[in-house]
Amino acid sequence: MAYLKNIVGLALLALIMVFYVITYWLITRKKVMPKFRTLPGLLALDEIVGRATEMGRPVLHSTGRGALYSSGVGTTLASFVIYGEVARRCAKMKTELITAIGTAEHIPIIQSIAENAYRSENALEELKYENFVFVGGSQSSSNARIFALLEQRKPASFIVTGGYGADLCTLGGAGRAAGCLSLCGTTNTYQYPYAVAAYDYWLIGEDFLATAAAISKDPPQVANIWAGDLFRFLLVGLIVIGVVLAWLGFNISEYLTI
Repeated sequence: MAYLKNIVGLALLALIMVFYVITYWLITRKKVMPKFRTLPGLLALDEIVGRATEMGRPVLHSTGRGALYSSGVGTTLASFVIYGEVARRCAKMKTELITAIGTAEHIPIIQSIAENAYRSENALEELKYENFVFVGGSQSSSNARIFALLEQRKPASFIVTGGYGADLCTLGGAGRAAGCLSLCGTTNTYQYPYAVAAYDYWLIGEDFLATAAAISKDPPQVANIWAGDLFRFLLVGLIVIGVVLAWLGFNISEYLTI
C-alpha cells in the first residue's frame, strides 16, 4: 500500500514535466502559440506611455532589485522583459524614459535592452544614457533617489516592476503624491494588498510572469505558463473525482502523498 502511495504521488510530479515537454515541443516545433487572456496591466502600457507623451513629460521606470543568481531571478527577468516593451513604446512615441536601476549588475543588461528597443524603432539617437540612474542597492538609498527623481523630473507616469520589499508600498504612495499614473508588477504575495491600494494598475502573481511571456513569446516562458495551466485543470479534475469518491466512502487523499 505504501508503495502505491509513492507511485501515485511521483506520477503527479512526472505529469508536470510531461506537460512542460509537450507544450515546449508544440511551441517550438509545431509553432502552436497559446492565446493569453487580456491582461489589464499590459493594456495599461499604452495609456501610461500615451499620457506621458501627451503631457510632454517623461516616464519613470524602476526595474527593482535582486541578484541574478537567487531564487527571485524569475521576477527580475520578467521585469526586464516588461521594461524592454516600455522602452520600445517610449522610443516609438518619442517619449523620454528615465530608468531607476536598483542593482549594479543590472546596469549593462538594462542598457542593452534599451538599446535594442530603441534600435528596433530606428530611434537609437533618442536614447539618453544620462537617464540611466543607479539608485543604490538598499531600500533606503533607492527610495531616497527615486523620491528625488519624482520631485525633480516630474514624470507623468511611474512604473515599478521587479523585486521589492516594503518599499513597494511607499513608492506607490510617492508616485500618487507626485500625480503620476502608476503601474506595479510583483510576485511577492504579502505585497498584493499594498499594490492594489497604492497603484492605478497592477500585475500581481502569475499575471506578472504571464505578461512577460506574452510580450517575449519566449518558448520556455510560454511553455511554463501553459504547462502550469494544464496541470491546474488536472488538479481540478482530481478534486472533483476525489469529492465523488469520498461521497462513496473511498478516501483518495491517502494515495496522493509522496
